[in-house]
Amino acid sequence: MGNQLSFGGKNIVFSGDFRQIPPVIKYGSKAEILSSSIKFSEVWKHLEILHLSVSQRSINDPSYSEFLLKVGEGKIQETLCKDETLICLNFPNLKIFHSIEDVIDFIYPQDDLQNFCELSKRCILSPTNKNINQINRVIIKERIPGEEIYLYSADTAIIEEKGRESIVNPDSTYLCADFLNKLNEPGVPEHKITVKIGAICILLRNLNFEEGLVNGTKVVIKTVKKFIIEVCLPENENKTFLIPRISFKFSAGDTGVQILRRQFPIKLAYALTINKAQGQTLNLAAIDLRDHVFAHGQLYVALSRVRSSKNICILTSQSKVSEDNGIYTANPVFHELLLT
Repeated sequence: MGNQLSFGGKNIVFSGDFRQIPPVIKYGSKAEILSSSIKFSEVWKHLEILHLSVSQRSINDPSYSEFLLKVGEGKIQETLCKDETLICLNFPNLKIFHSIEDVIDFIYPQDDLQNFCELSKRCILSPTNKNINQINRVIIKERIPGEEIYLYSADTAIIEEKGRESIVNPDSTYLCADFLNKLNEPGVPEHKITVKIGAICILLRNLNFEEGLVNGTKVVIKTVKKFIIEVCLPENENKTFLIPRISFKFSAGDTGVQILRRQFPIKLAYALTINKAQGQTLNLAAIDLRDHVFAHGQLYVALSRVRSSKNICILTSQSKVSEDNGIYTANPVFHELLLT
């Protein structure tokens, strides 16, 4: 803009909720996560802060809205339970299940499995990829009709980057294909994806902004070819899109080896991680709390995806249920992010 003013002198509006999940720093400490937030940047002191006072998503359930704010701000009293510092979740209409099958029956009843528009507005949320992969496998194998289709990736090791070009290692003696195929990274599709015609998946990359095919968009599988899949949006089955395999680059743990995976940019979307579901509004949700949430804002984000407490259920073990039907669970909150 020909000047030295912040943002070139333009008016910039930032929006967000510091009760939600902060920037993800892989293996980051609390201090590193805090320092990545805009609240700890040089920009923050120059901003005028405006506060929204009414939650629009749960505006018709004010008691649940008030409860969510207490969760997000860490104001629910903590208790020591089996050497863990936990809170006890207890709100009206709380539905508790102890088996994956019961949760699936509640969220995805057999009569609704062909109503793609409605199914796309429901989800089972969990803090870990391990649990969502387990739930998605059960649903695709046992609940979705049709023949299973397997989509395999092509995985290679990269030894050098030259500009935009990746030089692939021709010597596979020390990194066999089986080893590469077993490697997984959040945000990268697995080596083997199991789908069926009519399965609901989520996109893992931005493909077409004009058509709404962006990271996080849910799509329905229509047909599968060797090098391409045809999908549609759940709300419009008549308009289809072709999706090719694309390249994903990621590190093999702490080895320093870079992996190039060529795979369709999709993942089954009947169950999603809480992080992946941030920003979505759901008609019906289940929260898998068999494993505790582990990051600031995860519990708040999971519970606040629905408009009312009657639209949510919890999957947990019997040992975590209190005498008054509450649920003992973790709720990490970084109070430094909530200070204004």
